[in-house]
Amino acid sequence: MADTRSYTSSWLALEQALGTRPVLQGSALEMRAQFNGLVEAIGPQYPPPTTAVHATEHDVDGLKLRIYTPESLASGTSLPVGVFAHAGGLVMGSLDSEDALCRDIVENTGVLIVSVDYRLAPENKSPAQLEDMLTALQWVYKNCSSFHGDKCKIFTIGTSAGAGLALSTARRALLGIENLPTDVIQGVVALAPVTLHPDKVPAKFQGEYVSYRENADNVPVIDKKSMLEFFASAAVQPTNPNYFIGLDEDVQKSFLPTYVVTCELDPLRDDGTVLVRSLRSQGVEIKHDHYSGLPHCFWIFPSLPETKAFLKNLFDGIRWVLARMKGTDLDLAMSHSFQARSTNLHVSIPLRVHSAYPIGLDAEFFRFCGRIVAHHSQSSSLSEEIEYKIFGAVWKTGRKDSSFSDNASDKRTFEPPSRIFWDEQSWFGAKLPRDNTWCDGYSGVHFKIPESLRATSDSIVNKPNTTMNPQKGAVEELDALVVGAGFGGVYQLRRLRQEGYKTKLVDTATDYGGVWYWNRYPGARVDSTIPHYEFSDPELWHSWSWTQRFPGSAELREYFSFVADKWDLRKDTYFNTRVTAAEWNEEAGKWLVTTADGKQFRAKYFLLNTGFAAKRHIPDWKGIDKFRGTWVHPSYWPKDEPDLKGKRVAVIGTGSTGIQLCQELSQVAGEFVLFQRTPNLALPMKQVEYVGDEQALSTEKYTKLFAERPQSYGGFSFSFLPRATFDDTPEQRRATFQQLWDEGDFHFWLATYHDMMFSWDANKEAYNFWRDKVRARIDDPRLREILAPEKQPHAFGCKRISLENGFYEIFGQPNVSLVDMNATPITEVTETGIRTTEKLWEFDYVVCATGFDAITGGLNEIDIRGRSGQKLVDKWLEGVRTYLGMAVAQFPNLFFTYGPQAPTALCNGPTCAELQGEWIIQAMNYMRQKGFKFIDVEEQAELEWAKGVSAIAGSSLLPTAKSWYMGDNIPGKVREPLIYLGGVPTYYKTINDCAKDGYSGFKLA
Repeated sequence: MADTRSYTSSWLALEQALGTRPVLQGSALEMRAQFNGLVEAIGPQYPPPTTAVHATEHDVDGLKLRIYTPESLASGTSLPVGVFAHAGGLVMGSLDSEDALCRDIVENTGVLIVSVDYRLAPENKSPAQLEDMLTALQWVYKNCSSFHGDKCKIFTIGTSAGAGLALSTARRALLGIENLPTDVIQGVVALAPVTLHPDKVPAKFQGEYVSYRENADNVPVIDKKSMLEFFASAAVQPTNPNYFIGLDEDVQKSFLPTYVVTCELDPLRDDGTVLVRSLRSQGVEIKHDHYSGLPHCFWIFPSLPETKAFLKNLFDGIRWVLARMKGTDLDLAMSHSFQARSTNLHVSIPLRVHSAYPIGLDAEFFRFCGRIVAHHSQSSSLSEEIEYKIFGAVWKTGRKDSSFSDNASDKRTFEPPSRIFWDEQSWFGAKLPRDNTWCDGYSGVHFKIPESLRATSDSIVNKPNTTMNPQKGAVEELDALVVGAGFGGVYQLRRLRQEGYKTKLVDTATDYGGVWYWNRYPGARVDSTIPHYEFSDPELWHSWSWTQRFPGSAELREYFSFVADKWDLRKDTYFNTRVTAAEWNEEAGKWLVTTADGKQFRAKYFLLNTGFAAKRHIPDWKGIDKFRGTWVHPSYWPKDEPDLKGKRVAVIGTGSTGIQLCQELSQVAGEFVLFQRTPNLALPMKQVEYVGDEQALSTEKYTKLFAERPQSYGGFSFSFLPRATFDDTPEQRRATFQQLWDEGDFHFWLATYHDMMFSWDANKEAYNFWRDKVRARIDDPRLREILAPEKQPHAFGCKRISLENGFYEIFGQPNVSLVDMNATPITEVTETGIRTTEKLWEFDYVVCATGFDAITGGLNEIDIRGRSGQKLVDKWLEGVRTYLGMAVAQFPNLFFTYGPQAPTALCNGPTCAELQGEWIIQAMNYMRQKGFKFIDVEEQAELEWAKGVSAIAGSSLLPTAKSWYMGDNIPGKVREPLIYLGGVPTYYKTINDCAKDGYSGFKLA
């Protein structure tokens, strides 16, 4: 028997009303009869067909098609067309079985639907069904203008086996169909699709493809036996990629934007989830909605409350696919007002969208292919030149002697520059002048306004929402607002919901992942090992397997999507939503939080998970805005990989990002130059590729590993040795160092002698071993001294250690050069490249891997005002003050994770997220139980915590090195220890002791 507790209460109520659990069983023909009876039984529950949609039938050489169109269409209108394949396991179903769904789609999305009455098995064996779909597609392409269809905007759509046909039709189109272009299909909508045969699952997915086993019998609608009967009746071979697209990885690499729906209690669930994961890993755009506690195609029952939510999400999913079709023009209706001596300069930007959200918050979601139109809202002379700069691309309007009027038709159109590089994450963040000469326009666009129109204050741009965004209007009331969709925010959203809090999560990005959403540059990967770097929830690690010991950013984004689906997070998440301000209201005892698009939330608790790398840092080099090539910060790397083969490429910076970029870009660039200021004392990563179940650990080992994380210094499962460096003989030390070196990962740093970061003599022993190992890998004596100097440049481990895979070997390549910025510093950036005191280096691409305003930058980006209107940024002007690295005095009911004065950058991210997140939630529970309204930090507790953080750091070698651990990388930033150096076990005990003592150090009222 299936566990009924896993079903939603609404589904169980439906079964009770039906008096049975609806399950299709028996032979194909018996199930067809059962299906027809079910359709007939629930038919009266549907409302009468809407008069807003008209349906006509066509016969194409014996193949029936039903065309759904809006009842009234203006002459000349052309709408997108969805070619629809109904559900039914290839053996049942008809044009009538999903008639209501087709009508709803047309009425609510503005598309046309052509439903295909394909031949059924067992009377017609495969490939008859797919052949009929291809016939229908050819007819639609040739004749769509006759029913107001746009042949350039065709997508396939289907349910269950019909969804499999929709996917297979798109696959065949990509491979080539006679008399059709290969891009005839622009997207796919797959509702509970068939993508694999359970007897032929690729090895890499076998560990997670478990839905057939979990839903083998006694589940509603279909089970394993019925699916196998369907396949047998249609004579579909398990190895046939024409029906099982999950087998064809080659086609997946170039597949179309796809919207996928899955249901938890469905044998086909993992057909969908593995397809989502596979396509995402290939870089294909995917939107995925998952329904927990519900069976296959639950939406056929109109009385279910979840059916309404499904339909809304389906309409949004179809719009999402439409927005990714080539040639989709969107009117953003933007009015960017630059106040200028009573004259408004309005700028609207028509955009041609490709691979983008329909209306996004920021310009990284758009490919700019349109024109810029400028006009005045009042009559005035625009006699001066207006100059537009888009990070390296500049064009000028020239002088305009005529006057603009307030007539909307009186506009001046300016063509874009000849070269512009702008796609997802690719407004590159080059630092441009920020005085009153420059006004921020739409996202990455900067408009240089002439003197006569110069802005008198910072411009405020109201940016449009996506369909996922909160809408303007009434303030949304919450118990807690969570900011940030990385490990911290995702964990908190899930736990807060479990504890019964009304909560929402917001993030500037368009999906989960935090830092991994933004970091897509070549070689980007985590440098914490698996399985340390994941959530500890067994529901997740029982169903997920990794492909590498150190996964890349793409796989990490897949993981976050998997987590979001498992935990059903999307319904409570607002993407494309940037928090700009938060103000405490003493009387209400709540925070009023405002976003960039004007939406407001009112919440008792304001929970910030901005991470340590939210604010990019780009040095203020002279001439940086003059460079005519492409200038990019790694966290704004374009989604469509630029072709760097044979190009002249520079990387500035040797942090973890710089190391990873060098290893990748040096292999493709014609000329590659690294600009280094400080050598990175990088350690060998020792990457491991996992095949099949190699990564899997037993439940006992996983449970033990996660239990050990809070007991290790860095939140892993290893800690410093219990002995000091000189407790061992020289021979023993070398053997210990070698063993740690061979382990890879951070063992040589965080599993070494316990005095390494506190004693210069001990530290020097570690450095000398590292130096000798690295110098042996570098042939050139000059490069050897720059990369691994004989004299120790700084205390080992007191600047962020990076992990490398062949980094030092690239300097033996003839195309690679190294610039020592200590000997020949950068003097300016020119139109063609970078000038040092030695020479001018010319480049096509410059990658500015200069890091972030670490740890505090993301928090200070938000205008946070506590009691008496005090700004957080002002409070920290002379130095950071927190209590427990999670709260600040005079900012009640505000908590943050992975922030200043906590283990943060010396702690494994998921460990820190769970420890701090759980502590915060338990504090909220305590407040609720006791009936408290406020929790605020005592000033003395805050002062003592700051002193303690400084004292621990002062006893170590940390302050002896210039690093972002101390705030050294940002000019003007107070130099102070930004991380708690006492280690995770001590920190964990301290915060738990605080809680056990009734939250000592806090004022509760």
